[in-house]
Amino acid sequence: MNTAVLKDRCRVLEEYRYSTALGEEILEWKVVGDYWTRRIPVDARMRLAYQQKNSIIDCRFVFNSGIDLRLGLHRIIHRGKTYEMVDPPMTLDRQITVMVKEIISGR
Repeated sequence: MNTAVLKDRCRVLEEYRYSTALGEEILEWKVVGDYWTRRIPVDARMRLAYQQKNSIIDCRFVFNSGIDLRLGLHRIIHRGKTYEMVDPPMTLDRQITVMVKEIISGR
């Protein structure tokens, strides 16, 4: 499988928290930018491995090395679905791979 072909477009969001004058904490998601990526579904063996760690995984995204992603701080929007990182990004051969799960309201 050639992961060098980044054919999908996604949007990366960053968490932004601030306090109002009344002391309320507000959480917003700000757009970092649009990036070329490749969405790769995970197989049953990979899902099972993450289930044994009490974690859910839906797919993985591959990016070029020009992006800085952090676990818990960034989200990915791809084709109208929002994804959250499960593990910190892994760098291999100048490409960044992130394991993600889809965020569904109420989950």
